[in-house]
Amino acid sequence: MVSAHFCPNLQFLPRDSAGPASRQRGGVVIVSFFSKITRKGNLLTAMRPFWLWLLCVHFAMLTPVSTVRADELLADQVDVTTPVYFPEKGHDFREGIFNYEVSWQGIHAADVEITVRRKSEIYEVFIAVETNSFVDVFYKLRYSVLGTIAADDFTPGILLIDQRENSRVTKASLAFADDGRIRSELSKKKDSGNRFREYDFYSNNFTLEPLSAAFLARSLDWAPGVERTFDTFDGKSRYLISLKCTEERWMKVGGKKRRVWVVEPSVINLNKQEKAKKLRRAALYVTADKYRDILQITSEVFVGRVTTKLTGYRPALEKPLQLVARRTAPERS
Repeated sequence: MVSAHFCPNLQFLPRDSAGPASRQRGGVVIVSFFSKITRKGNLLTAMRPFWLWLLCVHFAMLTPVSTVRADELLADQVDVTTPVYFPEKGHDFREGIFNYEVSWQGIHAADVEITVRRKSEIYEVFIAVETNSFVDVFYKLRYSVLGTIAADDFTPGILLIDQRENSRVTKASLAFADDGRIRSELSKKKDSGNRFREYDFYSNNFTLEPLSAAFLARSLDWAPGVERTFDTFDGKSRYLISLKCTEERWMKVGGKKRRVWVVEPSVINLNKQEKAKKLRRAALYVTADKYRDILQITSEVFVGRVTTKLTGYRPALEKPLQLVARRTAPERS
């Protein structure tokens, strides 16, 4: 079983303080691939963005917490307008526990467990990722995420992240308010010391975080040729994500054939004002039925290919998410 690393002390924001401003402000995101392969030969680092694809997020706030370069915009300085997307009828997201296996060139490297639970008008989502014992010898990753999402329109509440990468600990928390206010805290702890940063701004566009955006994007109907753009804030930067459905096909999973949409992404870092760039042949396979399950993610990386596959699902929840949601807030230096 994938373990979590949440600790006591977290003070949750009340749900009525969580959620973006009116949908008249436009746009949403499912994912962002801006995590860079910065360590030559470190395949697990290269694989991290694709776990997050699976998690329906990128949570790229887990890149080092640093000062913004002089030529970069702040999140509230970004000027972007994206379409407004509303959930479509016909979806019925399953509650329960989803298990995935991450492999590189056919070699098992990590496991992912996603728990989804609906409580009244809120979805609670808990995600845990960990490298296996063999990979731990070279690169040890323990990654936990907790998020709350409105069940009717998938607007965000809070998002909490705890990443333990070898000796480094990175933590993040995001909160979205009904009036458009977005707040985040980021901290990174390593041998050289601690870094802490806060962001507090109002977006003039309909800006979500990755987890809530993933649910919204899954609720939409796709077809070959359909392309949608989304504005997302990851805790530090804003990204313009384009998702294009390239084909509809059948996949055999667990001895059964399921019809899937194949979706490919591209990304622009709006803070850096960079040009659009195509990602390394990444593809997300989502079932074209009412469940909209993510069956598989494939992508070329610096060396080889990473594949993430759904290996199991069980409807029973083993424990309330409140019990695994306790964790420390981002640490101030």
